[in-house]
Amino acid sequence: MGCNAYQWIPFTQDTVNALTVCFDAGWPYAVGTTKGILLNDGPSYSWQSYNYGLPVWDIIADPDTAGVFMLVMGDGSYSDGIYKFYPATHTYRVLDWVVNPTFIRFNEANHSFYAGTRFNGMKTSTDGIHWSDVPYFSGKAAAAIDIFRNHITVIQENNQFGTFYSNDTGRTWQQSSSVIPIHDLAYNRNGKLYGIFTGLSNSSGLYSSFDFGATWNREYWELGMNTIGFDVMGDVFVGWHPPLGAVDGIGVYDSTRQSFTFLNATLPNKNINKLKGNPFMASIAMFACTDSGVFMCNDYSDELGINDNHPQENNKVFPNPSFDKVIIEIADSQKGELLVYNATGKCVMLILVKGGQIILDKAQTGTGLFIYQLKFASGKTFSGKFLFQ
Repeated sequence: MGCNAYQWIPFTQDTVNALTVCFDAGWPYAVGTTKGILLNDGPSYSWQSYNYGLPVWDIIADPDTAGVFMLVMGDGSYSDGIYKFYPATHTYRVLDWVVNPTFIRFNEANHSFYAGTRFNGMKTSTDGIHWSDVPYFSGKAAAAIDIFRNHITVIQENNQFGTFYSNDTGRTWQQSSSVIPIHDLAYNRNGKLYGIFTGLSNSSGLYSSFDFGATWNREYWELGMNTIGFDVMGDVFVGWHPPLGAVDGIGVYDSTRQSFTFLNATLPNKNINKLKGNPFMASIAMFACTDSGVFMCNDYSDELGINDNHPQENNKVFPNPSFDKVIIEIADSQKGELLVYNATGKCVMLILVKGGQIILDKAQTGTGLFIYQLKFASGKTFSGKFLFQ
């Protein structure tokens, strides 16, 4: 186990209050802030703000129009609603007026969009343009959502609490018998649902559900949890946002030991608004949206003991760091592929391999921290990092 060997590095500038980050499009990346959208332009990895004066609570890539984002933003004003943002022209287009919006999500299983509101139900659309109310949520609210295949789970959190779930892609809905006031929720890759109950209560903490939200079981008691997310390995990350509770920052939950490992030593801001993994980044990484920007960590595996049961089988990387060339010596002689990702999660190189040595030149990648992943036909994968100075 390492001792503060991990590093949280800035993903955006530290002058924004980041509420969420979107990796759906692969590129460019978009960050929702308290004032609008922060967009990464791609080629130069620089960020530009396109502010509308309202907080952007959630963002997805438009599945029907490449290069366009859909989002919800609002602060209780007449400008609240569901919008499209066009990066090419830096313009917003309102799709529907929704007061106090909370989320927007696309469900591939039925090609439907869902948008929630904190006080006024949930809306749906099949084309992303024309929206209608979901009748079941009349008189209810929809604070957060997550989807696993044909299972949709929504939570209500305002002056009333409840968990609502559908096992048939939204055709019918039921309410959980549990009265636990879940604040945020997320499915892991195997369909296990996790949720957190925030606040200062004897019931606060981390919960899980094996039946898509119908019933909940508490896994860990702790005060003031704020958000939950997963990396590509399925590790459960929980974030806190003071002043609730005595804990702040980010912890990774070990369900076997029923304990947390905290990754706060190098985290510049411990007020966590959202935790997101990057589905296009094959190596482990977590992105933390905080009150002072987004930060990324991709070298916490030793801290969690992730590599204890996954030895690198004498794969070597040298010299590391390097000023010009890096050699990756591959011990396994079977066929596979080597993928190299830059610090923002973009794949910059893919090479077919069969043992031996691979020489990477800085002229091919540029300077910076890079993550490599070896994937073999047997299904074995190994990862590591190197630095070009």
